[in-house]
Amino acid sequence: MKPDASDTTKAILTFATGIAAGIALVKTAKSKLARKAAVSVVAKGLQLKDEAQATYASIKEDAQDVVAEARNKNEECLQAEPSAPAKPETGAGEPG
Repeated sequence: MKPDASDTTKAILTFATGIAAGIALVKTAKSKLARKAAVSVVAKGLQLKDEAQATYASIKEDAQDVVAEARNKNEECLQAEPSAPAKPETGAGEPG
């Protein structure tokens, strides 16, 4: 007994509807999962950025402190040195 055309059409439509529903479900699930994962990754990235900025600020402050201390020490050394009279330079081979 052959199935008639209406049975075949119903079977094809049912199959096509099932495929379409499956595709829609998979796309929705992927979309939600992908979005959730993307949000998680971006949140972690922002956290790392904030930590990096804090570390940079700390390093910059430490470097500025070192430079300020070096300048102060240089100033102290320059003030502590007695002013020696400048000696005239002699050229090579000339009696000095």
